[in-house]
Amino acid sequence: MEPTPTQEPHGATGAQPLIRPVPPLSPNSSLRRAVDLLRAAGAASVAVVNERGAYLGSVSSSALAAAASGRNLDLNGPAFGLMEIGDRTARVTGGPGDAEAVLAGTAATSSVIVVDASGRYVGIAYLPDQLAPADLAHRPAGAGGMATPRGVYLTTGSARGGSSNWAIYATGALLGAALGLSHGIVGLGAWVAERTGNGTWFSLWLSAEAPTASEVQWLLVQAAVAPVFLFMLRALPLAGYHGAEHKVINAMDQGEPLEIGVVRRMSRVHARCGTNLIAALGIFVAATQALSAVRPAGLAEADSALIGGGLAWLLYRRLGPLLQRWFTTREPNDRQLRAAIDAANDLMRSSYLAPAAPPSRLRRLWCMGAPQTMAGVITGVAAVEAVFYAVRALVQ
Repeated sequence: MEPTPTQEPHGATGAQPLIRPVPPLSPNSSLRRAVDLLRAAGAASVAVVNERGAYLGSVSSSALAAAASGRNLDLNGPAFGLMEIGDRTARVTGGPGDAEAVLAGTAATSSVIVVDASGRYVGIAYLPDQLAPADLAHRPAGAGGMATPRGVYLTTGSARGGSSNWAIYATGALLGAALGLSHGIVGLGAWVAERTGNGTWFSLWLSAEAPTASEVQWLLVQAAVAPVFLFMLRALPLAGYHGAEHKVINAMDQGEPLEIGVVRRMSRVHARCGTNLIAALGIFVAATQALSAVRPAGLAEADSALIGGGLAWLLYRRLGPLLQRWFTTREPNDRQLRAAIDAANDLMRSSYLAPAAPPSRLRRLWCMGAPQTMAGVITGVAAVEAVFYAVRALVQ
């Protein structure tokens, strides 16, 4: 959907100018696309950028009017032919003089194209926004993030704010260690049960695959890790920061002011939370393994996977919010809420000067924190596993 002049401005609060994220033209764009953008944006001109987001020039309403005067204008022709190279921009660097530069640029034509210090297109600034700014700054759409041990990380896939990469790695390490400890706690319980003569639970816990005669018991031992892990997550400070992260993202999505009293009223449940994906995976694995262990007559292994996938699709939207509410988040304290609000303000500041061009897949993957988290999880699991084998060697 094209941005319209009624959308909230793009930028950060304070002395920084407010800039709207109007999409640019590419060198291959048609004149029809230029007309559509000018109509939607209500601007004097729209930018033309290359594939890296660098500003090349602009196409203005006056240039289109001059080209159409006295002859039929081919709207399917390239807009590049009407591009003007002259400097119709205001340059911003994130410094205190940006507001004055943008105000001066908008004074003559009521709107001006904004580029950053490196010449990348940022958006379009309008004179009314500079004279009487909206109460709320633009909130980047679709923001996501994660809780870290001592803060909150937020990102749009290109811009980012809040905690550092090391904090994201620490989150992964903490989750990995919690997962390893949960597995170890179940193993300890199984060992005690077996030592007291109550079945072969520890042997089943050590087994990577279900023995033929004890599929159900093996499944119970392995499944016991999940509730232990969830209760452990609930007890960690990470759950409070996770709740704060969801509250501040909900406030941003709903256009609410990022004040601690308002953010506190927001829900701890969010539809874009990764807990929902974990719920779907958990339902699929549990259903598939349970059906494989019970093995109803005539049910093939592929059928178990299909049934598990169907159940995951049907139930994850219900299980995910329940897991968020009762296990993966809890009500944050004031310090955790302030950390989330600081991260949101940091994200808005960084998105203010983020390149207009879409980020590469690698950049998006890195900004979403997937490599850092996975590296941390591997480290945490490996550390707990090393301790386990050391203790096991001492006991034996």
